[in-house]
Amino acid sequence: MQVDYGVSPAGVFLVAFLQNIFGAWLTPVSKKLLVRLRAEGYRAKLGVVFIWSLALFFLALVCIPGMPLCVVIPSIILMQSLNSCTRAFNRAQLINFLPREKIAVYMTWDALNKANQGGIAIFGAQVVAFAGYRGCFLGTFCLLLIRMIIYLAFTLRRGTVYRGGYLRELEESTLKTATSEQSLLITAEDLNCVENLRAVYDGDQESQMFQPAEALALASENPAKLQGGQAPTALT
Repeated sequence: MQVDYGVSPAGVFLVAFLQNIFGAWLTPVSKKLLVRLRAEGYRAKLGVVFIWSLALFFLALVCIPGMPLCVVIPSIILMQSLNSCTRAFNRAQLINFLPREKIAVYMTWDALNKANQGGIAIFGAQVVAFAGYRGCFLGTFCLLLIRMIIYLAFTLRRGTVYRGGYLRELEESTLKTATSEQSLLITAEDLNCVENLRAVYDGDQESQMFQPAEALALASENPAKLQGGQAPTALT
């Protein structure tokens, strides 16, 4: 920025300061997004891929020649902030994947890795001298794009965007619902079987279900009379 846009060293320091401030502010926002995705049943790593995609978008704006300073400065701040706000989640995921006895070894190598930043700065200076700042930004864009593709392939290695626990819960709830529906289901054939049931009497009488309402009323008033009137008919 100081070479292409004439930004003072104080301005460059202010941009770096704003990167840290926005990174700290976006960290809880990204955490809420990841928690929301997990609550909906999706993999939280998809939220990381989405945030990295936004960071690549702002980095692509910086790579375009002739962009005004009012676009370049917010793009650099948001690009760095979006990349750093997911660092805590990725660090926690990495520690969860590591065995307990190897966490201390990983922390040691991570501390030594930060010492390599001086060598990276020297390499970046060579890239700037060879291809300019646009070439350095373009190389960074390619590396971050490869990182995002590898991370997305790792996230979708099981062929679904949903979490395994969510799929198991959904399958169990579906199975319980189907079982309860089958236990309460009454088919037309079952109803026909119930309607065709006949009670057992002294004769070949039909069930009360097939008797007229008047006959049922008379039978309830004087059952002995009804039986006496029907007895000769049964004998004949």
